[in-house]
Amino acid sequence: IYGCVRVWRARKRAPERRAGAVTIAFLCLNIAYVTVAANTVEMGENMRYRYLIDPYLVTLLGLLLSAWWNRWRRTAAARTSDLH
Repeated sequence: IYGCVRVWRARKRAPERRAGAVTIAFLCLNIAYVTVAANTVEMGENMRYRYLIDPYLVTLLGLLLSAWWNRWRRTAAARTSDLH
C-alpha cells in the first residue's frame, strides 16, 4: 500500500524527479505479478515463490521506515524550535 501511495503522490512532481517513483512502481508491479502468477499456477509450494519477492518487500519496508523516521525527526525539530 505504501508503494502505491508513494507512486500516486509522485505523479504531481516534475518528470526529472520521478525516477524513484518509477522504481517503486516496478517493485509493486513485480510483487503483484509474482503473487498472482504463483497463486494461480502453483497449488502446493507457494512459499518457494515468496523468496523471489522478499527483497522487494524488504526494500519497500526500508523506504517506509525511512519516511516515518524523517517525518518524526521533522516533527520533533519543530516542537523543540517552538519551545525556544
